[in-house]
Amino acid sequence: PRTDNYSQDVDATPLRHRDRLIVALEPGYVFALDTSRLEPGPDGHPMPAVVARSPLLYTAEDVASHMEPYGANLVLEGSPALLGDRIYVASGSGHVWGLDLQTLAIEWDFALGADFDGTVVVTPDGYLLVTCSRTYVPHGGVLKLDPRKPPEESVVWFFPSLDQGIAEWTGGVVSSVAIDDDPTFGPMGAFTSVDGHVYLVSLDETDGAGPGPDGVTQYPRPKLLFKDHIKSSIATPALVGDRLVAGGYGNTLHLYALARTNDGIDVTELDVFEADNAFESTPLIWKGRVYVGSRDGFFYCFGSNP
Repeated sequence: PRTDNYSQDVDATPLRHRDRLIVALEPGYVFALDTSRLEPGPDGHPMPAVVARSPLLYTAEDVASHMEPYGANLVLEGSPALLGDRIYVASGSGHVWGLDLQTLAIEWDFALGADFDGTVVVTPDGYLLVTCSRTYVPHGGVLKLDPRKPPEESVVWFFPSLDQGIAEWTGGVVSSVAIDDDPTFGPMGAFTSVDGHVYLVSLDETDGAGPGPDGVTQYPRPKLLFKDHIKSSIATPALVGDRLVAGGYGNTLHLYALARTNDGIDVTELDVFEADNAFESTPLIWKGRVYVGSRDGFFYCFGSNP
């Protein structure tokens, strides 16, 4: 059935877990499909059997507080993420939901009120990295959450991006966080922002504190390792070993090299490629090459010939 959300389509990538596909639908539901058992669908064609469905992942208060000219912004655009026996998914309704893996019942609800667009990223040591835009809150940025704690006590740190943006985004982070745990550098996270920068931060070192998304509550801040101005971006960067690749609405793709120094990490820009339109998709680094699509209509491969 049609919900209060302005959009009724599907943007998220499903999560495969054994014989199940966990699918987040923009209208506000998460479904579990059994791929080993087919049943007739609404149009008569076979489809995997629906074995679980979440409750609607927004509240009546969310509908009122997230109303836009085009309708209520309650979208589930991020893909589901698995940690232990829970599925985690972030919503434009302002929640990060933790759902039981088997029943999809709500077990955990981090309610911030911000607009969450990206996919929840699970770190190797069991934390959640969540990005939020500035919409509905004074500051946008990146949150590190500990899902082992009650939601209201779960914030480990918050990194704010600048309060400036592009188009309908007035600040914050719309993309997801790319992570890498290379022993040379330690746990790091990279993300782009609509404020025009690509950021690289430590995931386990903090440096001071500052106000959170509500502009009042004080949280630790992760140590900033590097930032560069590449113009506004909603594309998740790629971070693999000693290489970082990031693109955005400047129609450029940037390649950086990372090196360990006595003072920390040195980041050097190696090359820039200019396309005829923006980069909105996430680059893929595979076997020494970079693969990425652009809004200019081309799919690019960068690297040396074998």
